[in-house]
Amino acid sequence: MSVTLVNGDKVLVTTDASGRSSAAVLPREDGTQPMVQTSQMGKDLYVYPEDASQAIAEGKVDEQLFNVTGLIRQGYDDTHRHAAAHRHLPEQCERCRKRAGGPSRGRAGPSGA
Repeated sequence: MSVTLVNGDKVLVTTDASGRSSAAVLPREDGTQPMVQTSQMGKDLYVYPEDASQAIAEGKVDEQLFNVTGLIRQGYDDTHRHAAAHRHLPEQCERCRKRAGGPSRGRAGPSGA
């Protein structure tokens, strides 16, 4: 399952049969590979982007925004976010317009969904 972090980085999260999760950070649109640190706390997996580490350390950003397994549990993964956008504002869903062959109007939101 994929999750888009608040900084725009996309993380692919997999969970094995024992319930342990792992993450792979996908390359950015420009092809660069984001640098991250991961931390497992119980069954929660945190993925901290390098460019957010100072703000997290200073308490300016809530580290729960980087709890990728927690985000998935709460329905903030990319699949659920896309479904919610489609249900409420399908005309603003870039992915839906592309699939239907409609005109592109740029990114529909921070995650492009």
